[in-house]
Amino acid sequence: NQSNSLIYTSIYLLYGSILSIALCNNQEDNKIDDKIDRAGAIKELCLLLKEDQIELDEDERKSRGKPWSSYHSSSSYPDIIVYPESTNDVSEILKICYRYSFPVIAFGGGTSIEGHTITYNGGVSIDMNRMKSIVSFHPDDLDITVQSGIGYIELNDYLKDYNIWFPLDPGPGASVGGMCACRCSGSTAVRYGSMRENVLSLTAVLSDGTIFKTGARARKSSAGYDLTRLLIGSEGTLAIITEATLKLHGIPKVSYAVKLSFPDENGIYLAALTAKDTLNCGVTVGRCELLDPSMISIINKNNSSSIQWIEKPTLIYELPANNESSANESLRAVEEIGKRNGAIDISIAKSIEECYDIWRKRKECLWSALAQYPDKSAMITDVCVPLSNLPNLINEAKRKIDESILHCPMVAHAGDGNIHIIILFDPSNDREKSEASSLANYLSTLAISLQGTCTGEHGIGTGKKHQLIEELGNESINIIKLIKLSFDPINILNPGKIIDIDR
Repeated sequence: NQSNSLIYTSIYLLYGSILSIALCNNQEDNKIDDKIDRAGAIKELCLLLKEDQIELDEDERKSRGKPWSSYHSSSSYPDIIVYPESTNDVSEILKICYRYSFPVIAFGGGTSIEGHTITYNGGVSIDMNRMKSIVSFHPDDLDITVQSGIGYIELNDYLKDYNIWFPLDPGPGASVGGMCACRCSGSTAVRYGSMRENVLSLTAVLSDGTIFKTGARARKSSAGYDLTRLLIGSEGTLAIITEATLKLHGIPKVSYAVKLSFPDENGIYLAALTAKDTLNCGVTVGRCELLDPSMISIINKNNSSSIQWIEKPTLIYELPANNESSANESLRAVEEIGKRNGAIDISIAKSIEECYDIWRKRKECLWSALAQYPDKSAMITDVCVPLSNLPNLINEAKRKIDESILHCPMVAHAGDGNIHIIILFDPSNDREKSEASSLANYLSTLAISLQGTCTGEHGIGTGKKHQLIEELGNESINIIKLIKLSFDPINILNPGKIIDIDR
């Protein structure tokens, strides 16, 4: 109405001075496109949305230039932040952005590692955090459709009374939309797979505002191209995901945690070998995590009031089952394999409280490392190899870490061959920054040589684009570019992520 138009026009006029500052700051990245009619796009967005759906505060916009979860940063930041409340809102926002060639960057939980939400060319940050509704729930079919802004922890709080859960386990705070976009997994992937295996269908919006759905609720389908899997892992570069239909799972009735310590000499290799042997023998494993002595030391310092863990190479299992007899059978198998491979200590947790404490400490590894080294940033490797190659990968990675001038604690989803080395460095120190990049690149090249990948679950973003080329080759990159441009012909959706395309 007219009064709202006057309000939003006032907001737009006030924004003029802020915009000029933003343009100057964005120029520092030398990626600004002066041909974009930013003022026109912002005016239309202000007229479209309610006042509380618009954020123009400069400090808030600047916060999107340096994600708290990532060492990546940019002096550029969004020209405007908007908060859609429905798929239709997203569609109308994108129609405006398409007309003005205004960049669009989706924002969910803000927990991504590789700079996925950085706005190198200004534009609009679409914050999905008001889209948290349960659209439909079918407990008998073990599926649920949710808006993409809901967090997986919030979702599981909703599901717990039904004794079912959505088991994927990325960083705390992750949203379902971001989990789909980055094809995340986490520690439970050894049993349940990644988002690729746990999403039945998506609703999404193309860059021109077209709304489309990728499939149905059926557990399997061979109907046409698999658009669902195409969008999962696309990192917001093909479409904006607004709803997801997810597979759910029953919660195991019994769950034990087993912690095995190995000797210092060759212990990392022996722990990785034990993980491989356990998975190959058919034991049902819910989680299988490896930590090096450096990471154990950090955990102990960050939890000084609790029982201290043995500071040796350590393997931790979650053994789920439907009854105690089955859980004990799995436990005996793990103990036997561990002892055969040289484990020097085996501790078992059966109570809910003990198990929770173990997995809490594992979950907080990154935050514990940053707390112990508050003046450092973390560059986190995410390489993943076939399980049979994991012992060699970890052995060589440990050798390289020991040669480095940097502190580099290691954690691994050993059950599916995925290791994270937390490379702690001072980004203002050129030597440390160079050493961190060199080490990360070395480990990616090593994993690729072992028929693995540069990223098992974090995605490419802006940080691993050169490693993606090394892994896939130019022919595959060219196909990715063709797919990108068929979905987003003017390259406004998260430009500069995964691949580089000239506007």
